[in-house]
Amino acid sequence: MAAAVEIKFDEAKMKRLQRMFRTMPGKLPQVMSRAINKTSKSAKTQIVKELRKDINSTAKGINKAIKSTRATTSTWQSIINILDRRIPLISFKAKPTKKGTTYKVRVSGGRDLAESAFIQTMKSGHKGVFKRKRGVKRNPIRELFGPSPGKAFEGAGGIAAKVTAEAYKNLEKNIDSQIDLILHKLRRSA
Repeated sequence: MAAAVEIKFDEAKMKRLQRMFRTMPGKLPQVMSRAINKTSKSAKTQIVKELRKDINSTAKGINKAIKSTRATTSTWQSIINILDRRIPLISFKAKPTKKGTTYKVRVSGGRDLAESAFIQTMKSGHKGVFKRKRGVKRNPIRELFGPSPGKAFEGAGGIAAKVTAEAYKNLEKNIDSQIDLILHKLRRSA
């Protein structure tokens, strides 16, 4: 794992919520886990958007390298891990040419050339950019990869701080939204 963003609730604010839900003890864990999971989902989306400003990959390619844990009624935190898993070169708008395959890794940069590389769809349905290994018996092929989102996340200045700040702002809104939802349901059933 290269980088992580952790979303959890501030202990000082917890006391206020515990007083509010004193008469409904089973509802507070439900409110918290739902709010944290909703916040985590939007933070993951923001991470993908921020990384796509630097890496010229598809959202699907970046999403595969981002894993998150869900908050439960007993564990009120979510951790989003941006893995070091490299993205297949096919995700970087790869195009075949006579000399090989061109691709564009950085949004601000030009296209690069992988000489003698070709685009192939395997029997399994997996499509990728491949290159033959030279000097090996029967010349097997290997898939080519671009950078990892984890390294890009670490290298891009301020993404982690920006995502974390936005997540805590959203967490407050999501908690209020979940409280309103619970209170609305209680009023309807009474």
